[in-house]
Amino acid sequence: MIIIDGNDMVVGIEENIAIDSNKITGNNSEYWNCKALDINDSTVKIGQIHESGVFSDVVTGISDNNKFVSLRSQRNYLLGVTDFHALSDVEMSEEMATYRQALRDLPETVDIYNPVYPEKP
Repeated sequence: MIIIDGNDMVVGIEENIAIDSNKITGNNSEYWNCKALDINDSTVKIGQIHESGVFSDVVTGISDNNKFVSLRSQRNYLLGVTDFHALSDVEMSEEMATYRQALRDLPETVDIYNPVYPEKP
């Protein structure tokens, strides 16, 4: 399955997924507000654009900046989902603090062509 974001950029390639409302869950990642395409094409890469059934490479116009934007968008969403752990009346576990710090360290700590997000505790 090919996962594309709202800008039709490939943000994930997963063998098995579960779709629940606005969330697609893959083997190691969660994708929010994305679409899954039932396409089995080993030439498709993260960061390509899907337009009219064709996947376009970086060479045809998509910049690394767009990959960072997509990665940061997903990262910001994942941080937002766990923001309640940072409220003053909630005690944050060490695991959650580590997870949130790993998210904040993105995108500097990940390959933008094949991003792997930290696993939520």
